[in-house]
Amino acid sequence: MTMQEVIHRVRDLDMRLCQIESSSEPKEPCMDDWEPATTEEQRVFNRGFRILGLCILMFVAGLITPLWIMRAERVAEYETVEKYEYTTITMNVSAYCPCEICCGIWATKGVNSDGVRITASGAVADGSFIAAPPIYGFGTMMLIPGYAGGEWVPVLDRGGAITVGTDGGLDRLDVFFDSHDKAVDFGRREVEVMVRV
Repeated sequence: MTMQEVIHRVRDLDMRLCQIESSSEPKEPCMDDWEPATTEEQRVFNRGFRILGLCILMFVAGLITPLWIMRAERVAEYETVEKYEYTTITMNVSAYCPCEICCGIWATKGVNSDGVRITASGAVADGSFIAAPPIYGFGTMMLIPGYAGGEWVPVLDRGGAITVGTDGGLDRLDVFFDSHDKAVDFGRREVEVMVRV
């Protein structure tokens, strides 16, 4: 809350109290009429009390405002850290899962000696990752609209149908899902993919 908002609220409160006291039409803030005063001393005391209240409110607002500014600076700093240099490329993106329908023979061959499914990079096939053509090295980070909640995800896999410039001149990508239904729901899309450089 800014100082102007505090002052505006105090003036608004003063006006409302005046309306309640006088039970008449709205009028300008009446600091002297806030409470009925029978003597000049009481009137001066009441006015001083209200000014003290206003000063306390302004003091509290002065303490709170820097906290909001510091928070805004922290958020801006965080957003700056999250911004990367990238290039945007239109790509043909489809989805796959570890089932036999999507992976063929690799559904059973793509498993290490412990029975854990692995990607072409050797990483465990878990979470969100991308299968991309070899021109995109393992670990290349990409952001694909509609996938992984808008987070940057790494290239960890390859695929026979994952090629460069074959679908109308577009590179192909496959995004990984842990279930066939999710992969089918994603389908195939032509999207603007951000590739971190």
